Amino acid sequence: MNLRQVTKVSLVPIAGLLVRPPPERWRDKASFGFSYRGEISAFYGTGMQSTKGLWVMDPDNPVMFFDDPGGRVVDHVGFSPAQFTFALAARPLPGLLIDFDLTWKLYSAFTYFWDVPPDPLFNDVWVPRVGVSYAFDPGLKSAFLKKFSELSFQAGYYWEPSPVPDMSGPMNILDCDQNVVSTGIGVKYDADWIDYVLLETFFQAHLLEENIIANDRDPLYGPISTGGQVWAFGISLSLVF
Repeated sequence: MNLRQVTKVSLVPIAGLLVRPPPERWRDKASFGFSYRGEISAFYGTGMQSTKGLWVMDPDNPVMFFDDPGGRVVDHVGFSPAQFTFALAARPLPGLLIDFDLTWKLYSAFTYFWDVPPDPLFNDVWVPRVGVSYAFDPGLKSAFLKKFSELSFQAGYYWEPSPVPDMSGPMNILDCDQNVVSTGIGVKYDADWIDYVLLETFFQAHLLEENIIANDRDPLYGPISTGGQVWAFGISLSLVF
Protein backbone atom coordinates (compact mmCIF):
# COMPACT_ATOMS: atom_id res chain seq x y z
CA MET A 1 0.00 0.00 0.00
CA ASN A 2 1.23 3.46 -0.87
CA LEU A 3 -0.92 5.80 1.22
CA ARG A 4 -0.46 9.47 2.04
CA GLN A 5 -2.17 10.87 5.13
CA VAL A 6 -2.97 14.59 5.27
CA THR A 7 -4.17 16.74 8.16
CA LYS A 8 -6.13 19.87 7.32
CA VAL A 9 -7.31 22.85 9.34
CA SER A 10 -10.69 24.11 8.14
CA LEU A 11 -12.09 27.52 8.99
CA VAL A 12 -15.89 27.45 9.09
CA PRO A 13 -17.69 30.81 9.04
CA ILE A 14 -20.39 31.23 11.69
CA ALA A 15 -22.49 34.37 12.13
CA GLY A 16 -25.61 35.27 14.07
CA LEU A 17 -27.92 38.20 14.76
CA LEU A 18 -30.44 38.64 17.60
CA VAL A 19 -33.11 41.35 17.36
CA ARG A 20 -35.47 42.48 20.12
CA PRO A 21 -38.43 44.85 19.60
CA PRO A 22 -37.63 48.45 20.55
CA PRO A 23 -40.67 49.10 22.82
CA GLU A 24 -39.63 48.45 26.40
CA ARG A 25 -42.76 46.44 27.21
CA TRP A 26 -42.03 44.00 24.36
CA ARG A 27 -38.28 43.69 24.86
CA ASP A 28 -38.47 40.69 27.21
CA LYS A 29 -41.50 39.14 25.51
CA ALA A 30 -40.29 38.50 21.95
CA SER A 31 -37.11 38.23 19.91
CA PHE A 32 -36.06 37.29 16.40
CA GLY A 33 -32.80 35.59 15.41
CA PHE A 34 -30.85 34.63 12.32
CA SER A 35 -27.73 32.48 12.08
CA TYR A 36 -25.47 31.05 9.39
CA ARG A 37 -22.92 28.23 9.52
CA GLY A 38 -20.68 27.29 6.62
CA GLU A 39 -20.14 23.87 5.08
CA ILE A 40 -17.96 21.28 6.84
CA SER A 41 -16.45 18.70 4.50
CA ALA A 42 -13.06 16.99 4.27
CA PHE A 43 -11.13 13.80 3.65
CA TYR A 44 -7.79 13.13 5.28
CA GLY A 45 -6.03 10.42 3.31
CA THR A 46 -5.61 8.99 -0.16
CA GLY A 47 -3.33 6.65 -2.06
CA MET A 48 -3.02 3.61 -4.30
CA GLN A 49 -3.23 0.01 -3.08
CA SER A 50 -2.69 -3.35 -4.74
CA THR A 51 -2.89 -6.97 -3.56
CA LYS A 52 -0.68 -9.93 -4.45
CA GLY A 53 -0.98 -13.54 -3.26
CA LEU A 54 2.13 -15.74 -3.03
CA TRP A 55 2.46 -19.50 -2.52
CA VAL A 56 5.77 -20.05 -0.69
CA MET A 57 6.79 -23.70 -0.80
CA ASP A 58 10.33 -22.80 -1.75
CA PRO A 59 11.49 -19.45 -0.29
CA ASP A 60 13.76 -18.96 -3.27
CA ASN A 61 10.99 -19.57 -5.82
CA PRO A 62 7.60 -18.27 -4.54
CA VAL A 63 4.64 -18.77 -6.85
CA MET A 64 2.27 -15.85 -7.41
CA PHE A 65 -1.34 -17.10 -7.69
CA PHE A 66 -3.20 -13.77 -7.31
CA ASP A 67 -2.35 -10.29 -8.59
CA ASP A 68 -4.86 -7.45 -8.20
CA PRO A 69 -3.66 -4.09 -9.55
CA GLY A 70 -6.07 -2.45 -7.05
CA GLY A 71 -7.12 1.15 -7.12
CA ARG A 72 -7.19 4.36 -5.12
CA VAL A 73 -8.21 4.35 -1.45
CA VAL A 74 -9.75 7.45 0.13
CA ASP A 75 -10.36 8.02 3.85
CA HIS A 76 -13.57 10.08 3.74
CA VAL A 77 -14.42 11.93 6.95
CA GLY A 78 -17.88 13.36 6.40
CA PHE A 79 -20.10 16.19 5.26
CA SER A 80 -22.28 18.70 7.08
CA PRO A 81 -24.04 21.22 4.81
CA ALA A 82 -24.03 24.97 5.06
CA GLN A 83 -27.21 26.10 6.79
CA PHE A 84 -29.30 29.18 7.48
CA THR A 85 -31.61 29.36 10.51
CA PHE A 86 -34.45 31.81 11.16
CA ALA A 87 -35.91 31.77 14.68
CA LEU A 88 -38.67 33.46 16.64
CA ALA A 89 -39.04 33.28 20.43
CA ALA A 90 -41.90 34.54 22.59
CA ARG A 91 -42.50 34.73 26.34
CA PRO A 92 -46.29 35.07 26.71
CA LEU A 93 -46.29 34.30 30.46
CA PRO A 94 -43.64 34.64 33.19
CA GLY A 95 -41.36 31.61 33.05
CA LEU A 96 -42.85 30.29 29.79
CA LEU A 97 -40.69 30.45 26.66
CA ILE A 98 -41.85 29.23 23.23
CA ASP A 99 -39.48 29.03 20.28
CA PHE A 100 -39.93 28.24 16.60
CA ASP A 101 -37.16 28.08 14.03
CA LEU A 102 -36.72 27.03 10.42
CA THR A 103 -33.38 25.81 9.07
CA TRP A 104 -32.42 25.56 5.40
CA LYS A 105 -29.67 22.99 4.74
CA LEU A 106 -27.81 23.18 1.42
CA TYR A 107 -27.33 19.48 0.70
CA SER A 108 -27.25 20.14 -3.05
CA ALA A 109 -23.56 21.05 -2.65
CA PHE A 110 -22.68 17.51 -1.49
CA THR A 111 -20.02 15.63 -3.46
CA TYR A 112 -18.11 12.44 -2.82
CA PHE A 113 -14.33 12.34 -2.58
CA TRP A 114 -12.69 13.63 -5.78
CA ASP A 115 -15.59 16.11 -5.97
CA VAL A 116 -17.89 13.57 -7.67
CA PRO A 117 -21.56 14.56 -7.23
CA PRO A 118 -24.22 11.90 -6.60
CA ASP A 119 -26.62 11.01 -9.38
CA PRO A 120 -29.16 12.51 -8.94
CA LEU A 121 -28.01 15.48 -6.85
CA PHE A 122 -29.16 15.77 -3.24
CA ASN A 123 -32.10 18.04 -2.42
CA ASP A 124 -31.84 21.09 -0.19
CA VAL A 125 -34.15 20.59 2.80
CA TRP A 126 -36.14 22.72 5.23
CA VAL A 127 -36.12 21.58 8.87
CA PRO A 128 -38.85 23.07 11.15
CA ARG A 129 -38.34 22.96 14.92
CA VAL A 130 -40.50 23.95 17.87
CA GLY A 131 -39.52 24.06 21.54
CA VAL A 132 -41.05 25.07 24.86
CA SER A 133 -39.50 25.72 28.26
CA TYR A 134 -41.13 26.49 31.59
CA ALA A 135 -39.01 27.73 34.51
CA PHE A 136 -40.11 28.56 38.06
CA ASP A 137 -38.76 29.08 41.57
CA PRO A 138 -39.37 25.85 43.53
CA GLY A 139 -39.66 27.88 46.75
CA LEU A 140 -37.37 25.74 48.91
CA LYS A 141 -36.93 27.18 52.41
CA SER A 142 -33.81 25.75 54.06
CA ALA A 143 -30.56 27.74 53.99
CA PHE A 144 -28.93 25.37 51.47
CA LEU A 145 -31.91 24.41 49.31
CA LYS A 146 -33.23 27.95 48.84
CA LYS A 147 -30.19 28.67 46.63
CA PHE A 148 -31.77 26.35 44.05
CA SER A 149 -33.58 29.36 42.61
CA GLU A 150 -34.93 27.87 39.40
CA LEU A 151 -36.22 24.56 38.08
CA SER A 152 -37.04 24.27 34.39
CA PHE A 153 -38.63 21.71 32.10
CA GLN A 154 -38.03 21.66 28.35
CA ALA A 155 -39.56 19.80 25.40
CA GLY A 156 -39.00 20.00 21.67
CA TYR A 157 -39.79 18.44 18.33
CA TYR A 158 -38.47 18.69 14.79
CA TRP A 159 -38.89 16.88 11.49
CA GLU A 160 -36.02 16.46 9.04
CA PRO A 161 -36.63 15.03 5.57
CA SER A 162 -33.93 13.03 3.81
CA PRO A 163 -32.02 14.97 1.13
CA VAL A 164 -31.62 11.82 -1.00
CA PRO A 165 -34.11 11.93 -3.90
CA ASP A 166 -33.55 8.39 -5.24
CA MET A 167 -32.09 5.49 -3.23
CA SER A 168 -32.40 2.81 -5.91
CA GLY A 169 -29.67 4.12 -8.21
CA PRO A 170 -26.16 2.76 -8.81
CA MET A 171 -24.74 4.45 -5.68
CA ASN A 172 -27.32 2.99 -3.24
CA ILE A 173 -27.33 5.90 -0.78
CA LEU A 174 -29.63 4.90 2.09
CA ASP A 175 -31.33 7.42 4.34
CA CYS A 176 -34.63 8.09 6.16
CA ASP A 177 -36.92 10.95 7.01
CA GLN A 178 -36.90 11.38 10.79
CA ASN A 179 -39.07 12.68 13.60
CA VAL A 180 -37.03 13.89 16.58
CA VAL A 181 -38.49 14.47 20.06
CA SER A 182 -36.56 15.89 23.02
CA THR A 183 -37.13 16.52 26.70
CA GLY A 184 -34.93 17.98 29.40
CA ILE A 185 -34.65 19.31 32.96
CA GLY A 186 -32.54 22.19 34.24
CA VAL A 187 -31.57 23.26 37.78
CA LYS A 188 -30.11 26.70 38.58
CA TYR A 189 -28.07 27.17 41.76
CA ASP A 190 -27.08 30.63 43.04
CA ALA A 191 -23.52 30.13 44.27
CA ASP A 192 -21.64 32.65 46.42
CA TRP A 193 -18.43 32.73 44.36
CA ILE A 194 -20.06 33.13 40.92
CA ASP A 195 -23.42 34.34 39.59
CA TYR A 196 -24.92 30.87 39.29
CA VAL A 197 -24.38 27.23 38.31
CA LEU A 198 -26.70 25.64 35.75
CA LEU A 199 -27.05 21.86 35.48
CA GLU A 200 -29.08 20.52 32.56
CA THR A 201 -29.84 17.02 31.33
CA PHE A 202 -31.71 15.89 28.21
CA PHE A 203 -33.05 12.86 26.36
CA GLN A 204 -33.58 12.81 22.60
CA ALA A 205 -35.13 10.14 20.37
CA HIS A 206 -34.66 10.05 16.58
CA LEU A 207 -37.54 8.05 15.11
CA LEU A 208 -36.53 7.03 11.57
CA GLU A 209 -39.45 6.53 9.22
CA GLU A 210 -39.47 3.14 7.49
CA ASN A 211 -38.28 3.29 3.90
CA ILE A 212 -38.67 0.35 1.49
CA ILE A 213 -36.38 0.60 -1.54
CA ALA A 214 -37.16 -1.50 -4.63
CA ASN A 215 -33.47 -1.43 -5.63
CA ASP A 216 -34.42 -2.77 -9.06
CA ARG A 217 -31.41 -1.16 -10.74
CA ASP A 218 -28.88 -3.11 -8.68
CA PRO A 219 -27.79 -6.42 -10.27
CA LEU A 220 -26.51 -7.91 -6.99
CA TYR A 221 -28.99 -7.03 -4.24
CA GLY A 222 -32.77 -7.07 -3.96
CA PRO A 223 -35.18 -4.79 -2.03
CA ILE A 224 -33.85 -3.00 1.07
CA SER A 225 -35.77 -1.75 4.10
CA THR A 226 -34.38 1.02 6.31
CA GLY A 227 -35.63 2.52 9.58
CA GLY A 228 -35.08 2.27 13.32
CA GLN A 229 -34.44 4.53 16.30
CA VAL A 230 -31.48 6.47 17.70
CA TRP A 231 -31.49 7.55 21.36
CA ALA A 232 -29.23 10.24 22.84
CA PHE A 233 -28.63 11.33 26.43
CA GLY A 234 -26.62 14.32 27.61
CA ILE A 235 -25.64 16.40 30.64
CA SER A 236 -24.19 19.91 30.66
CA LEU A 237 -22.77 22.01 33.51
CA SER A 238 -22.48 25.79 33.04
CA LEU A 239 -20.64 28.19 35.36
CA VAL A 240 -21.87 31.76 34.82
CA PHE A 241 -19.76 34.65 36.15
